[in-house]
Amino acid sequence: MGGGAGARAAGNVDFGLAGTILVGSVPGVWLGSHWSVRVEPAVLRTTLAVVLIGAGLALLIKAGLDIPIAVIIPFPVAVIALLLFTMLRSRQEIPR
Repeated sequence: MGGGAGARAAGNVDFGLAGTILVGSVPGVWLGSHWSVRVEPAVLRTTLAVVLIGAGLALLIKAGLDIPIAVIIPFPVAVIALLLFTMLRSRQEIPR
C-alpha cells in the first residue's frame, strides 16, 4: 500500500493542503522540465543550490530559530535573476 493510500485509510489526509501542493507542483514541474533542457548545467546547479539553501533557512525559521525574514528574501530574488540572466543570454546566442 502506498504512503498516500495508507494516510487516507488512517484518516490523516488534509485535502486542502494536498490540493495546494498539487496546484503548486504541477506548474513547477512543467516549468522546471521545460527550462532544465535549455539552461546550462552550471546555472542549473547554482539555481538549485540557491533554492535549497533558501528552503533550508525557511525550515529553520519555522522550527523556531530566530532568523530575520530579511535573510530569506535574497534567495528567491537570486533565482529570478539567474533565470532572467539565462533567458537573456540564450536570446543573444540565437542567430537571426
